[in-house]
Amino acid sequence: MKIIKRKKMRGFSLVELLISITLFTFVALVAVASLVSSAQLNNRLKVTRNLYESMYFTLEDIGRELKQGGSYELLSSSEVAFVPYQPYSTNFYRYKYALVGDTLHTFKDTGSGFVDVGQLSNDNIAISLLKFEIFGAGDFASGDRQQPALKIVIRGNIKTAPYTSFYMSSFVTQRDTDR
Repeated sequence: MKIIKRKKMRGFSLVELLISITLFTFVALVAVASLVSSAQLNNRLKVTRNLYESMYFTLEDIGRELKQGGSYELLSSSEVAFVPYQPYSTNFYRYKYALVGDTLHTFKDTGSGFVDVGQLSNDNIAISLLKFEIFGAGDFASGDRQQPALKIVIRGNIKTAPYTSFYMSSFVTQRDTDR
């Protein structure tokens, strides 16, 4: 009986090598594409979140000023005037919030009319609706016992990709009812 020894194969054939390189390249391309797509989505979400936070901060700022202020006056459904909290002043200037184009602005009444003080909303946000509603005048002499309150509604969209729209509302009650 003859014993046949088999030779041990060393290395890979050219076909095996080409197949393994092709599979590795395909897996690497899918992984890189997934990583790039994930990074782009993350960047877009950061931009969107920052703009939402900016709009939320603007709405909170308006709410704080209106809470501390008084003498609300609805100039139109998208404009409200009020006297801000000024503890050490005898000049009670009125302020108002209104849209200029698609941005939210603050105006100060100088006695001869309202002057634009500055922009409140971010340039990358287009506001399509700004609406105010007043509830209760707080005029106790006339029998109105309801504490003055104001509903604020803001609708708009982000001007840059991914062009997300938003709708925010807030309800503010006046703190100082003696005004």
